[in-house]
Amino acid sequence: MSRWQPCAVLIVGCGLGAAVAAAPTPDPLFETREPLTVRLSVPLRALSRDRSSAPEYRPGQFALVADDGAERVFDITVRPRGRSRRDKEVCTVPPLRLNFRKPDLDGTVLDGQDKLKLVTHCRPSPHHQRFVYREYLAYRLLNTLTDSSFRVRPLQVTYLDSERNARPVERFGFFIEDKNRLARRLGLEAFEDGGTRIARGQLEPEQATLMELFQFLIGNTDFSFIAGAPDDDCCHNAVLLTAEDGRYAPFPYDFDITGFVNPPYAVVDYQLPLRNVRQRLFRGFCRDPGTLDRALARFRAARGEMLDVLATETDLDERNRGDLRGYVEEFFTIIDDPDARRRKIEDACRD
Repeated sequence: MSRWQPCAVLIVGCGLGAAVAAAPTPDPLFETREPLTVRLSVPLRALSRDRSSAPEYRPGQFALVADDGAERVFDITVRPRGRSRRDKEVCTVPPLRLNFRKPDLDGTVLDGQDKLKLVTHCRPSPHHQRFVYREYLAYRLLNTLTDSSFRVRPLQVTYLDSERNARPVERFGFFIEDKNRLARRLGLEAFEDGGTRIARGQLEPEQATLMELFQFLIGNTDFSFIAGAPDDDCCHNAVLLTAEDGRYAPFPYDFDITGFVNPPYAVVDYQLPLRNVRQRLFRGFCRDPGTLDRALARFRAARGEMLDVLATETDLDERNRGDLRGYVEEFFTIIDDPDARRRKIEDACRD
């Protein structure tokens, strides 16, 4: 039997519901959303200057800091990751990938981890903290919509440059669930074909539609669920997981270049009919009306929880919270207005 099942109960499961129900419990790291206090001692300047296509891992230390100040220290290796945020004109602190030694982590909150993506603060100015908060909230909105999404864990990070006598910097950041741990949690397999493109008909339609609409909600056009960059595997800012029937379910990540986050470096592709990232453009494929209706029902069911997330999580000020609430409410105004839904979603979809 295929893992993909038609929706029986909209709020409980759709598409990936059967896999989620049979999946193992979450890793300890992602069981809670309480911020972890950590210390990261790495060669920050060297990492920020490494613009190569295959950046090297460098030695460092990672410490878990208890409430009483006691530390448990782990030797790690770390490298920069990503594309746009490694541009020196965009970020002076790149996103990082931390590589742990799994046996060292037994019995800790990091038990079971190996490699983890760390979303950093991009620039040292406290002013830039709000963009990290906003991207974290984008992941959290997606988590309220479906368990079939990358989990995140907030961090309070103290950064030390291990090769310079610089003052420590304390900033908000967050870990993103590893794709292999996500696949294990959902009972699926990571797509390891290595190609740069798949056919749109190979996408599992329920999960794909849900994720395409979420990208529309946050004002994201910087993704592709069927193609990667010419020198990269499929897909752009998304991971594909494979089920028994061979279809691929997309799991998006990297939500910074969106209207929801709206950092100063965010620009839209010049080929798109948009003036800025705050304008929405639906980039999903055309689906049958039933698939679209089921996905939209999931959003309506999650609306209250989404707004609660915006009201209660992270240290964003009220001005930023109000901006995000307004942006999300615009999405619901569109999907609840038949004419707006037809113009902006149904007629805008890609054949």
